Amino acid sequence: MAIPLEYVSVSRLKSFLSCRLRFHFEKVLAIAKPVSPALHFGRAVHAALQRFNLARWRGGDASEAAVIAAFAESLANPAPGQQIDWKDADEPGEPASYLLRQSMFVRVENV
Repeated sequence: MAIPLEYVSVSRLKSFLSCRLRFHFEKVLAIAKPVSPALHFGRAVHAALQRFNLARWRGGDASEAAVIAAFAESLANPAPGQQIDWKDADEPGEPASYLLRQSMFVRVENV
């Protein structure tokens, strides 16, 4: 674990002054906040777009199936140590379907 007060920044000082308990949890104990479903979904969309563009630039598989597979893999596998806060989902048992219903999936076409 890193030394919590290795340096003092304006944002750390502001965090300490606004809520000492939150500062203790975030900076001293290094407890990460859960990731929102929207952020997790956005990261999955970015992974799919990255797959599509890299495949186009490098002459790889930029098919719709490959892009959707990259999206599904990223959605199913959050980054190590990350927890997703699914408490806002209508159906906690099916968070992925909840997110997909909330977004408009645009069909990926080879350009």
